[in-house]
Amino acid sequence: MKKLITAALALLLLLVGCSTNQTESNVTTTSGDYSIKTIEEIPLHTEWSDDATFVTLDNDVITIDGNNAVSQQAGDVYIRTSGTYVFSGQYTAGSIIVDQEDEGIVNLILNEATIETSQSSAIQVEQADETIISVVPDTANQLISTTTTTNDDLTAVLYSSDNLVINGSGTLTVTSSSNDAITGRDDLFITEVDLYVNAIDDGIVGRDLAYISDSTITATVGGDGIKTTNDEEDQGNLVILSSDVTINSDADGIQSIASLYIEEGNYDLTTGEGHPDTIDVPVEQGHQQPQMPIEADINVIKDELVNNNTFSADVEDELKTAESLEEIRLILEEAGELEALTPPGAINEGPEQGATPPGRREIAGGTNDRMPPRDNDQNGIAPDLDDERADETSEDTSSTKGLKAGSDLVIVNGTFSIDSLDDSIHSDETLTIEDGEFTLLTGDDAIHADRSLIVNGGSIDIDMSYEGMEANQVTINDGVLHITAMDDGINTGMGWSDNTTDEVGYLHFNGGQTIIDATGDGIDSNATIELNDGLLLINGPTTMREGAIDYDDTFEINGGTLIAAGNSNMAQVASDTSNQNAILYKLNDLVANETIAITDSDGNIITAFTPSKSYDSIVISTPELPVGDTYTLFTGATVEGESEDGLYTEGNIIDYDTSVTFELNDTITHITSDGISETSLTVIGDGVGPNG
Repeated sequence: MKKLITAALALLLLLVGCSTNQTESNVTTTSGDYSIKTIEEIPLHTEWSDDATFVTLDNDVITIDGNNAVSQQAGDVYIRTSGTYVFSGQYTAGSIIVDQEDEGIVNLILNEATIETSQSSAIQVEQADETIISVVPDTANQLISTTTTTNDDLTAVLYSSDNLVINGSGTLTVTSSSNDAITGRDDLFITEVDLYVNAIDDGIVGRDLAYISDSTITATVGGDGIKTTNDEEDQGNLVILSSDVTINSDADGIQSIASLYIEEGNYDLTTGEGHPDTIDVPVEQGHQQPQMPIEADINVIKDELVNNNTFSADVEDELKTAESLEEIRLILEEAGELEALTPPGAINEGPEQGATPPGRREIAGGTNDRMPPRDNDQNGIAPDLDDERADETSEDTSSTKGLKAGSDLVIVNGTFSIDSLDDSIHSDETLTIEDGEFTLLTGDDAIHADRSLIVNGGSIDIDMSYEGMEANQVTINDGVLHITAMDDGINTGMGWSDNTTDEVGYLHFNGGQTIIDATGDGIDSNATIELNDGLLLINGPTTMREGAIDYDDTFEINGGTLIAAGNSNMAQVASDTSNQNAILYKLNDLVANETIAITDSDGNIITAFTPSKSYDSIVISTPELPVGDTYTLFTGATVEGESEDGLYTEGNIIDYDTSVTFELNDTITHITSDGISETSLTVIGDGVGPNG
């Protein structure tokens, strides 16, 4: 048993940077090497020997058959020595208390046993070297506390002050009416068991360590589903291997106060009753225009425009019948009244303190003020949803994240379905995804790391989020990512709250496929962006204060394929220091879902793309656009061929609305329907982003 604990601790120590000579299996990531130990099999003790003590439970009466020390005192059953104890039947008079007086392992075997108590704990380990609770195969066992009074000392139905192991291929149901279900105040190991947890507060709590493998866990709780609590150095780590975990929690689903490591398994997590129906996107520094509204907000925009401006009767009538922000914009543009939607000076001056634009979103139940403006003068991540609402800033608020780590979070593989009110996957430091399948719905960030986020593979579907991915540094090396965001698709370079090394923020694409549908900026870096390889498709914003691409310093394209469609008012293209050419095409009018295509001088399709929303500008860069060649760009094209995510890589153009032929002579080329533009089509110029 001691060897088991040593091996598991060695695994966790690696997560916080310590070393070990045991290297049975290695996982190498761009953020470090992680060794996974093949721990020795934990004895199940379900095939007990002749020296086992049998305890038959019959409501308030026990029958003892064996030589070990078992006694009944005031309704409680006491175990004083090491050995194997087999419990069967139903007990309602008190608790089973382990208070070991010798040395060795205490083995508690549950064989169709139900312990229902009016006290805080049904099984309490006061003192023991090691305690193993084994569940006999093909048996159903229950631990139930019916008390509604919280005991600050005994905080769980199954409570251990020392190391605790729970295993066996039977089922164990733990139900609490007042507090936690299972708490290990030292190291907690759960392996090869079917565990059902129902608790008013937390489900499973390991203080120094929680290690779960090859188990099925189903938890419905009012607090956190699974958590660790010891914030001392090298403590509080959480590992889950090859397990099926289903959690419905009012707070976090799986939360480690230190490192969290997950490999293989299936994880179905719902936190805080899941994502909201609508997400509030408040005005942040540099974001003046109303975000792309939900349908109900269109009327708010129209009413405020009419009430706050003097339009002709014809314009007012047209506005009242408008059904989208794009239609409102076109009406005002044709009437020469576009400044009503974009106040003069807004690009440079920023909003007045306390100003709220028309069309501010509301979350179900009222205006959502949970996301204050970022303070760009701070050296670190400014207050946002994580600080103001989710991380227990008051007694009345709690974190409602899916997966949460206080330090490093590593996911090697597995299937994850996470529906969370707060971040779906969150790390206070570094987050690494090696592989896996992810379906994420959230009211805040889908994947967030304060320091760095690295994606090395996997299939990631972010179906709803405030921001899809956010970290000071984001690196996409491989994988297939589909990101839907009500604000930015990917946001980087905002600083790191614990930054003692002056780490510079960035967004790097080194491979994989990233497809973004964003109401805010498609990709937003407060520092730099690099596209070195892979596919990046952006269905960007239609509002005038957001851009498909937004960066403050440089955006260098050195390889890969980029197509980014959005609004021309905030259009940015790559930096002229790029090693791969790019074009920015400005359409004459805002068009909806129209295909744009480029062919070479022989008429062969280089690329064709159908954005999923309206756009009037598009940035295109592929390795097949060398300088010196002649190309034709088609709008409103009909392409005969197969497409994926709106992208055609081959086919024939059988019809089109307009075309323009041009010769590519520069790294960055600006094009209109009349041909190459002599002036930049970006608002503020390449490489200077007006937004934060």
